[in-house]
Amino acid sequence: MKKTAIALSFVLLMLLAAMAEPQFINLGSANPGFYLYPHSPQTIILVQSPENNTTHNANSINVNLTLDVSTWALAMEGLLNPNYSFSSSAICYLDSDSVWEKTVNSAQVFNFSVPLAGLSEGPHKIVVNATATGQHYSWEPKWGLYDTPVLDSSGIIYFTVDTVAPRLSILSLENRTYFSPSVDLNFTVNDATSQVTYSLDQKENVTISENTQVVGLANGDHNMTVYAMDEAGNVASQTVYFKIAEPFPVVAVSVAAVALVAAGLLLYNRKRRKEAQQT
Repeated sequence: MKKTAIALSFVLLMLLAAMAEPQFINLGSANPGFYLYPHSPQTIILVQSPENNTTHNANSINVNLTLDVSTWALAMEGLLNPNYSFSSSAICYLDSDSVWEKTVNSAQVFNFSVPLAGLSEGPHKIVVNATATGQHYSWEPKWGLYDTPVLDSSGIIYFTVDTVAPRLSILSLENRTYFSPSVDLNFTVNDATSQVTYSLDQKENVTISENTQVVGLANGDHNMTVYAMDEAGNVASQTVYFKIAEPFPVVAVSVAAVALVAAGLLLYNRKRRKEAQQT
């Protein structure tokens, strides 16, 4: 009797074990791996160029962007769950008009170049937005599939297009002959300049910041070209041709003046004598 009870107990335990085994297997397969987000991943957008508050002397430029979604991969812990999904999109606006859009589904760093053509003169604004969305498994507040928060990254770049060269005017130097080895160089520019230079007789450029005087000029023909470059890199130039000659001798001029005065006095005296004799 005792042996029969032991045998029945053993059989009962085996049956219970057989019934419980699928439950353990199912429980294990129910969670082959899941994501725990210690922090929410974010898409990062960076504008590499153009730089903020710059001026460009062209009607077309390239906007170079870096779209960084690598933090999505860093945020994943545990085994990769095939039901997990995410996407990240980037949009570029020029003066409030959408000019480019891109969506990616891979946790990488992407570099893009967006060409902008036909830009008008004057100020412009570039706005880029990046948005990350997706789903993940979590045990908070309970086990299940949840939407990740929508996380944005944005950047604003201001720039100016200026393709017009400044207006340069040379005021003091003229196309004529000078009787001095020194000449004044006075000029005006109607735009903010980054550099003003002059070249005498096509020699090396000399940088100046204001009106100046050029000295030590040899006798003969000369030419001077003045260059003015604005902050965008547009260049204006003006060339003047002139001559340096020997000044009139001071002594010769003095003698001639004395002789002329003496001749005038002599004629005057003769006239007075004739008038006296006639009376």
